[in-house]
Amino acid sequence: MLLLWIALGLVVLTAIQMAITHLRIAALRRSGLYPAPGRATMADVKRLVEARQSIWAIRCYREIHPQVSLKEAKRMVDKLIIAN
Repeated sequence: MLLLWIALGLVVLTAIQMAITHLRIAALRRSGLYPAPGRATMADVKRLVEARQSIWAIRCYREIHPQVSLKEAKRMVDKLIIAN
């Protein structure tokens, strides 16, 4: 029974985190920083880097290049940060 409550708690926490992420992306889209789904470009990544939104820049980079690992995307965004 305890295991069931733990699993349920993890599901609820995951749902909350997904909702927060969705709301944050919606706010970034309203502000013009984050592109519409399927419309990401490197200009969007650069704009996010300039706005000091590196986590979202990495996420946007991975939308453009889905075959790239998280580590490689972070390295590329870090290069953009250094270039600015």
